[in-house]
Amino acid sequence: MNITEELIDTIEQLIRKGDHQQAKKQLSLFTPSAVPYRLILRASQLLVRAGMAKNSAKLIRPIMFNTNEPVQPTIAAQYALTLQQLGAYTEASKILRGLDFKTIPEANLYYAFTLFSKWDYEDAIPYLERYLEFKQISPYQKIVAKTNLAQAYISSVFYREAEALLDEIENETKKQDYNLLMANGLELRAQLLFAENKFSQALNLLNSAEKMLSTFPTHYQLMVEYWKVICQYAFDPTKTKAIANLQTLRTNSVEKGFWSVVRECDFHRSIIDGDKDLFLKVYFGTPFSKYREKLRKKFPISVELPPFYHWNPTLKKASREKIFKVYEGIDLRSEASLKRGQLSHRLLQALTSDFYVPFRTETLFTYVSPDEHYSPVSSYKKTANAIQRLQNWLKENSIPIKIRFKHDGHRIYFIDPYILEVRIQTDDTFSYDTQSEIEKILVGKNLSSKEISEDLNIPLRTVVRKLKTLIEDGKIAFNQNRYSIMKKK
Repeated sequence: MNITEELIDTIEQLIRKGDHQQAKKQLSLFTPSAVPYRLILRASQLLVRAGMAKNSAKLIRPIMFNTNEPVQPTIAAQYALTLQQLGAYTEASKILRGLDFKTIPEANLYYAFTLFSKWDYEDAIPYLERYLEFKQISPYQKIVAKTNLAQAYISSVFYREAEALLDEIENETKKQDYNLLMANGLELRAQLLFAENKFSQALNLLNSAEKMLSTFPTHYQLMVEYWKVICQYAFDPTKTKAIANLQTLRTNSVEKGFWSVVRECDFHRSIIDGDKDLFLKVYFGTPFSKYREKLRKKFPISVELPPFYHWNPTLKKASREKIFKVYEGIDLRSEASLKRGQLSHRLLQALTSDFYVPFRTETLFTYVSPDEHYSPVSSYKKTANAIQRLQNWLKENSIPIKIRFKHDGHRIYFIDPYILEVRIQTDDTFSYDTQSEIEKILVGKNLSSKEISEDLNIPLRTVVRKLKTLIEDGKIAFNQNRYSIMKKK
């Protein structure tokens, strides 16, 4: 079958109207041999939007690694988005950092999505704002970007900016009959009302959004359902019914594999109830520093963090010697140890960094082969071999822990009561450390914030905020509008 521009236009309309089932049926025919080169970019965009990122990777990867011709920046940006959707964050971020944000609109939008994936909404704002300044993006693309920017504003507590933007989104989506984006706007406005403790008004908006989404796939409806339950839980003084609803939502989310919602349920319940034990579970069981920072700010009391957390989800008591110290790679009972920093140890650290969301193979590949490019075939083999080696080591040393795989990814499974002693782990493995890059560029130099922004290809607003942090930490000096490394006394 030959793919035509008319067919792509038809599928585009199906996705905008919410008919994803029919869109996926048509997109399943998009093989590399069937799609002409001139339509590959649009085809890949549709595949990603329909949740078919693996198909997109097979379509666009051969172009990325064709040494005979230079890769178009828009193709490179689209491939980075594909990788980001798959969970190969490190490579996605590297590709986007190598593009010119000032001339390539998509680089800004997709890099913002990469920041979203690790809950770094505030740093995503300048990239989304710059994306909206480009004149060549379509009206529909602008509404999508505005919706994401509104989410970033709300998560960063820029409520006034969010409210003004949501007014624009509401007017534009009503004119174009974009029901999905209109419902998203209502959900975001409900989040604003929730932040102002206007729970009843928030519930009214969420009910309206729920009606709009009745014909859309379940995952679109889930976040509306989640916010309804959270509003009821915060509003109900007795919480009798609300607790049951929250537990039902959490149970259903576990069964359906909506693990981020499970984390969010625990996040809000720990805050509303002031539950310190649940707070510590969410805190140590989340690898994203921005998410942990948000939890600490919202938690009603100050909590002194312990140096480690004993993770034992079996709910059965384990004897004191049944402890595996993950950071050190040592099992106290058998005295068996993994070599720190080597493959099996890195893999175990990765798998224990998130108590909620299973790890996709593509994400674990980042830990297994951090310097290699993702491949739909070889990446899976290498990751599977690494998991099997760790699995064999655990079995040989009678440590009752397995690594299980289901359709949504790999996760740690406890066979018997045992304790994994975990420390705080970071998202550095797939992040671009802006502060470190600023420190590197300042070695032996005195630069202005504008010069740093231009050299690193980072928005000036982000650079100024990071410079302020580095000054407060005593790492750099500021004199006559220029910055330099702080000299050691």
